[in-house]
Amino acid sequence: MEKTKWLAIFDLSGIQRFIFATNKMKEIIGGSTVVHNALFKELPEITGESPDKWLNGDFSFSDDEAQIVYIGGGNALVVFCSEEKYKSAARELGKTVFLNSGGALRLASACTQIDIDEDNSLGKIQKALMAKLDAAKKAGGNTSSSGVLPIVAYDNNNYEPLVLTRSGAMPLSKQKKLEAEKPAMSSAI
Repeated sequence: MEKTKWLAIFDLSGIQRFIFATNKMKEIIGGSTVVHNALFKELPEITGESPDKWLNGDFSFSDDEAQIVYIGGGNALVVFCSEEKYKSAARELGKTVFLNSGGALRLASACTQIDIDEDNSLGKIQKALMAKLDAAKKAGGNTSSSGVLPIVAYDNNNYEPLVLTRSGAMPLSKQKKLEAEKPAMSSAI
Protein backbone atom coordinates (compact mmCIF):
# COMPACT_ATOMS: atom_id res chain seq x y z
CA MET A 1 0.00 0.00 0.00
CA GLU A 2 1.47 3.33 -1.06
CA LYS A 3 0.60 6.73 0.40
CA THR A 4 1.70 10.09 -0.93
CA LYS A 5 2.85 12.62 1.66
CA TRP A 6 4.96 15.77 1.70
CA LEU A 7 8.10 15.88 3.81
CA ALA A 8 9.14 19.41 4.78
CA ILE A 9 12.06 20.89 6.65
CA PHE A 10 12.01 24.29 8.34
CA ASP A 11 15.27 26.03 9.23
CA LEU A 12 15.85 29.21 11.23
CA SER A 13 18.82 31.19 9.96
CA GLY A 14 20.63 33.92 11.85
CA ILE A 15 20.06 32.45 15.31
CA GLN A 16 23.56 33.14 16.69
CA ARG A 17 23.61 36.70 15.37
CA PHE A 18 20.09 37.34 16.69
CA ILE A 19 20.71 35.99 20.19
CA PHE A 20 24.25 37.25 20.74
CA ALA A 21 23.96 40.67 19.12
CA THR A 22 24.27 41.98 22.66
CA ASN A 23 26.04 41.07 25.87
CA LYS A 24 23.01 41.97 27.99
CA MET A 25 21.58 38.90 29.69
CA LYS A 26 17.95 40.09 29.44
CA GLU A 27 18.21 40.44 25.66
CA ILE A 28 20.00 37.10 25.29
CA ILE A 29 17.24 35.36 27.29
CA GLY A 30 14.58 37.15 25.24
CA GLY A 31 16.28 36.20 21.97
CA SER A 32 16.56 32.57 23.08
CA THR A 33 12.87 32.59 23.99
CA VAL A 34 11.89 33.92 20.56
CA VAL A 35 13.92 31.19 18.83
CA HIS A 36 12.61 28.43 21.11
CA ASN A 37 8.99 29.50 20.76
CA ALA A 38 9.18 29.62 16.96
CA LEU A 39 9.70 25.88 16.59
CA PHE A 40 8.60 24.38 19.89
CA LYS A 41 5.42 26.45 20.35
CA GLU A 42 4.36 28.19 17.13
CA LEU A 43 5.01 25.28 14.73
CA PRO A 44 2.90 22.79 16.74
CA GLU A 45 0.10 25.39 16.98
CA ILE A 46 0.20 26.01 13.23
CA THR A 47 0.22 22.28 12.41
CA GLY A 48 -2.46 21.53 14.98
CA GLU A 49 -0.29 19.06 16.85
CA SER A 50 0.41 18.81 20.56
CA PRO A 51 3.79 20.47 21.32
CA ASP A 52 5.43 17.37 22.83
CA LYS A 53 3.80 14.58 20.82
CA TRP A 54 6.87 14.10 18.62
CA LEU A 55 9.06 13.56 21.71
CA ASN A 56 7.28 10.26 22.43
CA GLY A 57 8.61 8.79 19.18
CA ASP A 58 5.13 7.59 18.23
CA PHE A 59 5.45 8.56 14.61
CA SER A 60 3.40 6.88 11.93
CA PHE A 61 2.35 7.93 8.47
CA SER A 62 -1.21 8.56 9.56
CA ASP A 63 -3.92 10.54 7.83
CA ASP A 64 -3.23 13.59 10.03
CA GLU A 65 -2.91 16.90 8.19
CA ALA A 66 0.58 17.37 9.62
CA GLN A 67 2.83 15.39 11.89
CA ILE A 68 6.07 16.64 13.44
CA VAL A 69 8.92 14.16 13.13
CA TYR A 70 11.70 16.14 14.79
CA ILE A 71 12.52 19.57 16.23
CA GLY A 72 15.99 20.65 17.30
CA GLY A 73 19.03 22.72 16.43
CA GLY A 74 16.97 25.42 14.72
CA ASN A 75 15.32 22.84 12.42
CA ALA A 76 12.06 20.97 12.26
CA LEU A 77 11.06 18.02 10.07
CA VAL A 78 7.32 17.70 9.40
CA VAL A 79 5.20 15.36 7.26
CA PHE A 80 2.17 17.01 5.62
CA CYS A 81 -0.83 15.42 3.93
CA SER A 82 -0.65 17.87 1.01
CA GLU A 83 1.59 20.49 -0.54
CA GLU A 84 -1.08 23.13 0.15
CA LYS A 85 -0.95 22.38 3.90
CA TYR A 86 2.85 22.74 3.79
CA LYS A 87 2.67 26.06 1.93
CA SER A 88 0.08 27.40 4.35
CA ALA A 89 2.15 26.35 7.39
CA ALA A 90 5.37 27.75 5.89
CA ARG A 91 3.68 31.08 5.15
CA GLU A 92 2.18 31.31 8.65
CA LEU A 93 5.38 30.28 10.44
CA GLY A 94 7.47 32.65 8.30
CA LYS A 95 5.18 35.52 9.19
CA THR A 96 5.27 34.63 12.89
CA VAL A 97 9.08 34.33 12.92
CA PHE A 98 9.42 37.66 11.13
CA LEU A 99 7.10 39.50 13.50
CA ASN A 100 8.46 37.92 16.71
CA SER A 101 12.10 38.51 15.81
CA GLY A 102 11.67 41.98 14.38
CA GLY A 103 12.79 40.61 11.03
CA ALA A 104 16.20 39.52 12.36
CA LEU A 105 15.57 35.78 11.94
CA ARG A 106 14.93 34.16 8.58
CA LEU A 107 12.86 31.03 8.05
CA ALA A 108 13.89 28.86 5.12
CA SER A 109 11.96 25.76 4.19
CA ALA A 110 11.85 23.05 1.56
CA CYS A 111 9.40 20.30 0.78
CA THR A 112 9.39 17.17 -1.33
CA GLN A 113 6.72 14.68 -2.25
CA ILE A 114 7.31 11.21 -0.86
CA ASP A 115 5.64 7.91 -1.55
CA ILE A 116 5.50 5.79 1.57
CA ASP A 117 6.16 2.13 0.92
CA GLU A 118 8.50 -0.53 2.26
CA ASP A 119 11.32 0.34 -0.19
CA ASN A 120 11.49 4.06 0.56
CA SER A 121 13.71 5.15 3.46
CA LEU A 122 13.38 8.53 5.15
CA GLY A 123 17.19 8.81 5.25
CA LYS A 124 17.50 8.96 1.45
CA ILE A 125 14.60 11.37 1.18
CA GLN A 126 16.04 13.61 3.89
CA LYS A 127 19.35 13.98 2.00
CA ALA A 128 17.50 15.16 -1.10
CA LEU A 129 15.41 17.47 1.05
CA MET A 130 18.51 19.00 2.66
CA ALA A 131 19.89 19.73 -0.81
CA LYS A 132 16.63 21.53 -1.65
CA LEU A 133 16.85 23.49 1.61
CA ASP A 134 20.43 24.55 0.84
CA ALA A 135 19.30 25.76 -2.58
CA ALA A 136 16.39 27.68 -1.00
CA LYS A 137 18.74 29.32 1.53
CA LYS A 138 21.19 30.35 -1.19
CA ALA A 139 18.39 31.68 -3.40
CA GLY A 140 17.09 33.81 -0.52
CA GLY A 141 20.47 35.41 0.14
CA ASN A 142 20.97 37.76 3.05
CA THR A 143 17.64 39.41 3.44
CA SER A 144 17.39 42.80 5.04
CA SER A 145 15.12 42.78 8.04
CA SER A 146 11.72 44.44 8.20
CA GLY A 147 11.39 45.10 4.50
CA VAL A 148 7.62 45.55 4.74
CA LEU A 149 7.72 48.18 7.48
CA PRO A 150 8.16 51.90 6.79
CA ILE A 151 11.73 52.40 7.98
CA VAL A 152 13.22 55.88 8.30
CA ALA A 153 16.40 55.14 10.30
CA TYR A 154 18.86 52.26 10.76
CA ASP A 155 21.15 51.31 13.64
CA ASN A 156 24.77 52.20 12.80
CA ASN A 157 26.19 49.04 14.40
CA ASN A 158 24.09 46.25 12.90
CA TYR A 159 22.12 48.09 10.17
CA GLU A 160 18.78 46.97 11.57
CA PRO A 161 15.75 49.26 11.36
CA LEU A 162 15.21 51.51 14.38
CA VAL A 163 11.85 51.82 16.07
CA LEU A 164 10.79 54.49 18.50
CA THR A 165 9.90 53.21 21.98
CA ARG A 166 9.34 54.85 25.35
CA SER A 167 13.02 54.24 26.08
CA GLY A 168 14.12 55.91 22.85
CA ALA A 169 15.10 54.55 19.45
CA MET A 170 16.29 50.92 19.32
CA PRO A 171 16.61 48.16 16.73
CA LEU A 172 13.35 46.28 16.17
CA SER A 173 14.98 42.94 17.06
CA LYS A 174 16.11 44.35 20.43
CA GLN A 175 12.55 45.47 21.17
CA LYS A 176 11.22 41.99 20.32
CA LYS A 177 13.87 40.33 22.52
CA LEU A 178 12.96 42.54 25.46
CA GLU A 179 9.25 41.82 24.98
CA ALA A 180 9.92 38.06 24.87
CA GLU A 181 12.22 38.22 27.90
CA LYS A 182 9.52 39.59 30.23
CA PRO A 183 7.37 36.39 30.42
CA ALA A 184 10.48 34.19 30.41
CA MET A 185 11.98 35.99 33.40
CA SER A 186 8.72 36.00 35.39
CA SER A 187 8.29 32.23 34.90
CA ALA A 188 11.89 31.60 35.96
CA ILE A 189 11.34 33.31 39.32
